[in-house]
Amino acid sequence: MRGTALLLVLIITTILTAALWPASAQEHQLELEVVDAKGRPVSAVELVLLDGAIRRAFRTTEDGLAVFRALPSGTYVAQLQIDGVLVLNETLTVPQQGRLRLVARVASATVAVLDSDGLPLRGATIRLTSNSGRVVREGITGELGTVALSNLPLSELGSVGTYNVSIRVQRLTVNIGTLHHDVSKDRHEFVGPFATVRMKLVDLMGNPIPDGRVTISTGQLSYQASVSEGLTEFRGVVTSDVAGLYELSVVRLFGRNRVNVTLLTSTLELVRTSNVTLVVNALDLEVRVLADGIDPVVGVRVTVSSTVGELGTNSTDSSGSARFRALPASNVAGVGEMTLRLTLGGRSLLNSTHRLTTDSSLTSISVPRKEFNVKLLSADGSPLAGAQVRTTDPGTGKPMNSTTDSAGIARLRVLPVRFRISVIYEGHLLQTAEVDPMRQEIELRVLNARIPVTLDVRDWFGARSQGISLKVSQAGREVQVTRTDGAFSFIAPVRGPLTVEVFLDDRLIAKRVIVVTSPSRETITISGFFIGGGLVGPDVMGLVVSSAVAASMIAGGLLLFMRTRRPTKEFHARA
Repeated sequence: MRGTALLLVLIITTILTAALWPASAQEHQLELEVVDAKGRPVSAVELVLLDGAIRRAFRTTEDGLAVFRALPSGTYVAQLQIDGVLVLNETLTVPQQGRLRLVARVASATVAVLDSDGLPLRGATIRLTSNSGRVVREGITGELGTVALSNLPLSELGSVGTYNVSIRVQRLTVNIGTLHHDVSKDRHEFVGPFATVRMKLVDLMGNPIPDGRVTISTGQLSYQASVSEGLTEFRGVVTSDVAGLYELSVVRLFGRNRVNVTLLTSTLELVRTSNVTLVVNALDLEVRVLADGIDPVVGVRVTVSSTVGELGTNSTDSSGSARFRALPASNVAGVGEMTLRLTLGGRSLLNSTHRLTTDSSLTSISVPRKEFNVKLLSADGSPLAGAQVRTTDPGTGKPMNSTTDSAGIARLRVLPVRFRISVIYEGHLLQTAEVDPMRQEIELRVLNARIPVTLDVRDWFGARSQGISLKVSQAGREVQVTRTDGAFSFIAPVRGPLTVEVFLDDRLIAKRVIVVTSPSRETITISGFFIGGGLVGPDVMGLVVSSAVAASMIAGGLLLFMRTRRPTKEFHARA
């Protein structure tokens, strides 16, 4: 009985609970629009909805919207914190009709920083710190010198107050003012202790430095700028009243190894924007190279070095000069006396020393020519006299010609580097050769000149005649001929064709062209044969043969006639 009663109570309780639930547990959707003090959407922040121990959060959209679903009816508190500061605290009742707008006590702000000339300060790190220290914002200025800060808590909030504005430059922080943030002002400008310094850098003669690097520094700051044709500029430099006195140095890189040489050390006090001229310990150097102290030498590679290393390399121009810009003066620490090394065609000409001062920015170096002997031998090994040896002096381009003497020697004075010679004989270019400057004398055998030739003149039967003489010429120039033991000999001036005319008792009987390439013996065969000191030529021999044939024919005819007439005579005799 008791169990039945208990079951009945449970059933009744279940029915009553089911009947009452829908009314107490009904769910609703809440749409909230969050804007700043100027009515602009506050996006990407976490809006929190509180109901006793229940906490719900929603990250606002780009339009500042937050949507909460499945909310039971009741009273809620909407809160928004930015930078740890409560900027929105509103009590809401759910359900609500439509979208509800909530205003956060924040606004955007633009902070602009200018230097002492009113120019924008680019690339500076701006820091805003509230009085309470709870709000800290940072940003880097752009091209216009500004930083845009969104959703910055207003100064009217007790936990915020006025902002302190500072700029951090490297390891130095500079306070530039305070900022009261409210809705009345979007842009806040500050002028900081910054200035521009424009520099002109010249050498000891007033010539602009082509390149280099300038550094100005204090304990906490260091600025660097590159030099281009004597000019450089520093912008946004903290003035000396804040940073102190600056140490200044000018450095250039020299040579293939990029050796650092400090050309100037000094101090700089920067009070305001300034134009500064710096005279550095450098000078232009012109090295003029002259052969025998007279003729400009082109293409000489001049290398300048000192104890710090190689300082530069350049080549001489058409005037024989190699120019170097802004070399360190010899009084610069570690530089001292310079070494000038001269090379041409890969050969060392000489080394010279030079001390670079304002009185010695131009130096002339005389390179002595060297005398070379060129000995020429003909094909038969005898000295080749009267031949021209021609060359061009390396570097100066000056023609250097000489004629061989009776010993076959030509003397040339040229710079001691490799050069080429040409051998010309009887108007013909016979040979070229390269001369090693390490040798004092060179010997060349010219196989194409003065070639000995032996010539024999014979008739059809191989006989000689004492009355024969020859006239030999080459390129219109007659060659001397001698006769020994019936043969003729002469020296062909150069290799090539020669014209040979054969005379018998001063009468031209033959003309031939022979080509001589090396010492040789030639034979000229005369048409005909020699008889009694004369020549029976083909025409005379033809006449003799023709007469003999005619006589033979006449004799034959007579004989035949006599034979045909002899019987008739006998017949008459018998009769």
